[in-house]
Amino acid sequence: MRGKTLYEVLEVAQTASHESIDSAYRNLSKRLRARADRDPAGAALMATALEEAYRTLSSDDLRRRYDARIAPRPIITTMPVVDDRPWVVRNWLLLLVLAAAASSAYGYYRHVQKEKAAIAIALREKEELLAKKKAEQEERERLQAEAQEARRQQIEAARIQVRTDQTRREADAHARRQEQQRARFQQDAAHQQRMEDMAKQREEMQARARLEQEKRKLEQLERENYGYRRY
Repeated sequence: MRGKTLYEVLEVAQTASHESIDSAYRNLSKRLRARADRDPAGAALMATALEEAYRTLSSDDLRRRYDARIAPRPIITTMPVVDDRPWVVRNWLLLLVLAAAASSAYGYYRHVQKEKAAIAIALREKEELLAKKKAEQEERERLQAEAQEARRQQIEAARIQVRTDQTRREADAHARRQEQQRARFQQDAAHQQRMEDMAKQREEMQARARLEQEKRKLEQLERENYGYRRY
């Protein structure tokens, strides 16, 4: 912004009204906000110059002083008068104005440098804050992923345990059924054996009864034969 007047910074004429200055300041501020994304350092420098121009030109007193400082000096058309005084004495006012201008320019330069340093610090702090937030977000996402994985493993372990318990219960039920079948088979076999033993006993009893009957018949026949022989 060096070499430009405050009016040129605001892009208005030196005779611009307060309304024109306000309107120009608002329009340029909007343009600076759009520029800040692609050129933050340049936008910050422009914003500093814009604020200084608006602060000076929106105040009647500061504007009069500034207009007086930048007003062109009148051209002297009279014949120069020879002045034998030393150059420093003859041009003390010019030196004073130059010193004031240099001091003002240096102060403005220092102000701009401070603004740039402050903007750089703010940008660095913002970047550090964004990096910190990103790291915190990544850490939260990592913890959430670990928690989800732990829950998934717990659910899978619970499912495996349920399947294991169900398989064990089914195996126990199958073993009980087999044991019951073996018990029924043994009971049926024992019952069949008892029935066979009872059948054998009945057959033996019937055989003994027939044998006794045959023996009695034989004895009777022998007695009858013996009686016949006596006679």
